[in-house]
Parts: sequence; C-alpha cells; structure tokens
Amino acid sequence: MKNISILALLLVFSNSMAQNYVDLIKTNFGSTFKQEFEDTTVKSSINEIQVGLTYPYEIGEGNYVITGVDFSRQKTNLLPIDNTKTSLYSTYLKLGLSWKHGEKWIGTYILLPKLASDYKNISGEDFQLG
Repeated sequence: MKNISILALLLVFSNSMAQNYVDLIKTNFGSTFKQEFEDTTVKSSINEIQVGLTYPYEIGEGNYVITGVDFSRQKTNLLPIDNTKTSLYSTYLKLGLSWKHGEKWIGTYILLPKLASDYKNISGEDFQLG
C-alpha cells in the first residue's frame, strides 16, 4: 500500500503545474452544521472567518520578496456544559523570497511566524514558526 501511495504522489507531482499569479487578497467564511458532543445531546457548530493579504515585491529579473499577513477566527463551544461560544484566533506573517534559479527552476522560501491564541492570555506556547 505504501508503494502505491508513493507512486500516486509521484504521478501527481510530475504532471502538475503551478498558477502564474498570486491571490493578493483572500477571504473565506464557513460554518458547520450543529454536531453533538460525545456522550451528550448538547450540540454546537463552528463558525470560521479567514482573511489573507499577500504582497509580492519584484527585486529584479523575476525575483520577488513576498510579504503578507493572514488572520483567522474560529468560534465554537468548547465544552458541553458551557453555553458561551469561545473565539480562537490565529495570525501569521509571511516573509519570503521567490528566487529564479535558472530557466526552468524557481524556488519559493517563506518564513511564517504564527500566533495562535484566544488573545486573552498570550504566552510562549502560543507562538509557532513555520
């Protein structure tokens, strides 16, 4: 099974092509149907909103500095005994390079520092780096 998965991935990536543009602004809103908490009859849904901004700045000969910020908020009940919805936030910055290595190869290298928290009690555990 593992060999079939690897073969499928190779076939997908060998025939894939990337888009030749970047989405400068992206927005998304989603909501789930109400679902029951395990072993209870209490139901809750998840509402999510996302906004992303990306700004590539050309530094010459097809090379770009990539900057931007993404924000998301999920709102849901965390416990079946609590009827108030809790908001969980995620914000990350984008800083990177799109570098043309030759006629056929372009590399994109991005640093993504992220803050994921309820924004009430921020600590070191709320920071991530990708």
